This record gives sequence, structure tokens and C-alpha cells, in this order.
Amino acid sequence: MAAESFRWESGVQRSWSSLVESNGHLVDSSGSALLRKRRRAEAPGAVRRGMIRYLYVIVDRSRSMSERDPVLRPTRAAATSSLLTEFIHAFFTQNPISNVGLIVTRDGVAEKLTDLSGSPRAHVEALRENLSTSGDASLQNPLEMALTLLQNIPEYGNREVLICYGSLSTTDPGDIFATIAKLKRARIRVSVIGLTAEMQIIKTIVRETGGSLGVVCNVDHFKQLLEGHLVPPPTSGKRASMRAEFVQMGFPKRLQSSAAVLGYERGKMHYLQSGFECPRCLTRASEVPSSCAVCTLQLVSSPHLAQSYHHLFPLPRFTEVPVEEHQAGRCSGCDTEFPAAAAAMAAEGGAGGAAGAAGAAAADEALRTDIE
Repeated sequence: MAAESFRWESGVQRSWSSLVESNGHLVDSSGSALLRKRRRAEAPGAVRRGMIRYLYVIVDRSRSMSERDPVLRPTRAAATSSLLTEFIHAFFTQNPISNVGLIVTRDGVAEKLTDLSGSPRAHVEALRENLSTSGDASLQNPLEMALTLLQNIPEYGNREVLICYGSLSTTDPGDIFATIAKLKRARIRVSVIGLTAEMQIIKTIVRETGGSLGVVCNVDHFKQLLEGHLVPPPTSGKRASMRAEFVQMGFPKRLQSSAAVLGYERGKMHYLQSGFECPRCLTRASEVPSSCAVCTLQLVSSPHLAQSYHHLFPLPRFTEVPVEEHQAGRCSGCDTEFPAAAAAMAAEGGAGGAAGAAGAAAADEALRTDIE
């Protein structure tokens, strides 16, 4: 068996990098329970939010992402892909009727990995298959591509862009400030997660489009920054004064047949033995939620629609009650016995057992005396 390595043989442990500023205080994000509690206490109440989101994630794949980072191991590219995989699954869990697309930037150009869709499997596979890094990164090219793809989204949908950027420079073919102005006119919200440092051009993009900016301190902080984009952002500006619109949606029936029937899977024609039949054009789709490839009707199920409402009507804040003051011995939600109640019952049982044993011993002694 290999000998254990010494502490001095391992890498530098930057314990100070786990400190995160929250409400004017430094909080250790490695033990994130306190930070989550403070974030819940600071969470806003009922605000207007968009239920249907269209999000493009722009990932930096320049040569700077292949560098070994003492915080993001083994490389920035590998750590980003791993965390984005978790983010995509969590995003569709909390936003089941929303859509996500992927864009990468390398060699100064932008490349679209996936179109907007509600299939997390397609995005995760695309991330795993595109780990190569090369050249310089560009901010203007992927933003122009996202602008072209999002500007025709209906008004009821939230148009969002999330950038994971690890470079300290940008190689742009034109005036990036003109691109920022077009993003602002199209009401596209751009948020950035910086993996190295804060840049002035990134601050300008975020400020003009109403997004958010965060610089990664460690892996846990990276996860918290990504989790901040799971909840739909509050509607502000002109969108806040817009009237609500009705959106046509279809509730398909799941069909199972012995013979394969021609249908659509991820936008391509396939023979499917089981699928969901569009109520408008009777075309089969491989999964829901999705858009019908023929009539473009949004196909959802009632649980998905109900699950999207929890952002609009959040639960009231819970009031913490010490276990000792709680009258019930079990949790009313999960029926788990409270530790203090179980310990108290065990103590009472032990005391009762000791008293019973003492009483039995006294009775035996009295009976022995009578017999003698």
C-alpha cells in the first residue's frame, strides 16, 4: 500500500480564499449553511418573475482555460464543465418549461454547441464532447450570436445570457459598445461569472444590461454563483409594465406501440416506439417539455407547469423553534423523530426500567422474609 503523502508535499491550501463578503461581513463559504441561512433571510418576497426563460450559456474555451488553477482543479475548463453539468440539471429541475443553449468561444470566434431546447441530456453531452481549448477568447462574437438567436424570442420569455469567462482580455472584430447598446435595446440580460479577475468591459456589459457579476473565489463559491441563476430574475423596467399574455401550450398523451412510428427526437426525425403525441398536429415527440417540431406548440405536462409556479408564490419563511420547545416528538413533514425527543424517551424508559427493577428486588426481599 502506498504511503500517505505529507502535508508539505501537497499543493498550497488557500484557506483565506473561502471567505466571501455577504452584507458587509466576511463569511466562510466552505461551511455554507450560515451563508444559505443569511441568503434566505435576505431573499425578496413576492415579486414579478418570468416563468419561461430562454438562457444561452457562453463558455470560455480559450487557452487560458487549460491552465492549472490552485482553486479550480485540475483545470479551469474541466472544473467549469463539471459545475455546469450540475447547473443544467438543477436549472431544468426548477425551470422545467424553460430552454437553454450553449455557445463556446475559442480562437477569437464563437461556436454554437446546442440550440435552445429543454433537453438537459443534449447539453451535457455537448459539454463533455467539447473540452478542447485553443487561442484567445472573444466577448463580442458570442454576444452577437446570442443576440441574433434571442432577439426573435416572444416578449413573454425572459432573454438571458450567462458568461463563464476565464480570460483577462478579449479579441473583438468591431465596436463592442455598439453590441452592448443592441443588447440593451433587445432587453437581453447578460450576467458574467469571472474565473480569474474583474474586468472593466465586463462591468460595463453587466451594468448596461441589468445583469449580475461575480468573481470566483473557490469551487464552493462558483457553485453558489451558479445557483444564483436558478431562480428567474425579477422583472424590471419596461417588462414590469407589460400586460400578461396567454401562451398556448399542449398537454400530449404518452403512446406506446409495438411498431416504431416516425417522430422527432432533439429536432431530428427518428423512429420511436414510445413518445408523446402533439394534440394539435398528432406528431410524436420523444420527450416533454419540448416544442413540437411541426407546429411549434409548446408541449408540457401538468406537473411541469405546476412546478414552475413555485418561483411566483414562494413559501413563507420558516420560524426556527428549538427542539426542546417543540411539543410534538416527530416532524410533521417527514415524520422523522427529533433527536432530543428520542433521547428524552430513552431516558424516561431507562428511569422507568430502573424503578421497576428496584421494585421487583424489594418485593423479592419481602417475600423471602415472610417465608423465613
